[in-house]
Amino acid sequence: MSGLSYIKKILCACLCVVAVACNKSSTAPNENDKPDKTANTSAAIRKYAVRFSLGDIDVSDGRTANREMPVRNYLHYLSYRAYDSTGRLISKIVQDSILAYAGPDFGVINDSLPVGDYTIVVVGAQYYSVEFYDDTLLSRFNLFTRHEDVCLKKFNITVSEHDSIAAPIKLERITGVLEINLKDTLHPEVKMEKVYVDSTYLHMQIATGELQSSITDFFPSWGSLAYPYSFSIGYLGSNTTHTVTIVGCDINEQPVAQRVITGVYIYPNRKTILTGRLFDTSDTGGKNAGSLWVDKRTGSINQKF
Repeated sequence: MSGLSYIKKILCACLCVVAVACNKSSTAPNENDKPDKTANTSAAIRKYAVRFSLGDIDVSDGRTANREMPVRNYLHYLSYRAYDSTGRLISKIVQDSILAYAGPDFGVINDSLPVGDYTIVVVGAQYYSVEFYDDTLLSRFNLFTRHEDVCLKKFNITVSEHDSIAAPIKLERITGVLEINLKDTLHPEVKMEKVYVDSTYLHMQIATGELQSSITDFFPSWGSLAYPYSFSIGYLGSNTTHTVTIVGCDINEQPVAQRVITGVYIYPNRKTILTGRLFDTSDTGGKNAGSLWVDKRTGSINQKF
């Protein structure tokens, strides 16, 4: 092979390599032609407005006609939580008019959520904050319920594309009230009343509404007692019967008189009224003596001892 022919063959081979490389370069997809993953991600997390307005709270005490009050005038703490379809917490908002000025927007919840199905939980309390134990729908929350109303609303929503949600919601009481009326003449040695209520609950499970952590609660009352003597205590309502023990104590907290009342119910959104005597046990009046009045919302439970 002559030197010239060899050089020609080398040149031809080089030209072929260059041609193939150019062809590959021309057919390779342009970087700008690739799908915009950023745009898709942005679309997937786009959020839509969600707005809930809490309606007035019914604060009837059973002796008067139904009386409603704006939420901001009755409750001081609100906790809003949105859970996705897997039960994972997506968003939460707290409104506290005691620690911070809430203004006229207290009770109006503005949020934004991606497309999907959600469980919404709103808890309202008169004075104390509500403590959630974790960020799942299977969590339980702790309620400090004595002397106050606690309300709850749980419901489902679906957020769709190009759609916003604006809806009124009405909280529902989950607490009941135990009222005790003592009709005795004041015993000179009694300086303190102690009330024990068994099977009261500290926690509620969000998903099921199950009450948990049963304890025997203790409610002391000091001061210048005068009879007839009346006081009320709020508890998480349930279908459990309670035993209520009332103890009159002297200045050293030693018992002077004691009454035990069994079979007491404390239902959600109802008042249970116990009326009787601590010292004169001969006048019991019987049990389940009927209503002294009827609460137009729910009816009150009256029991004599």
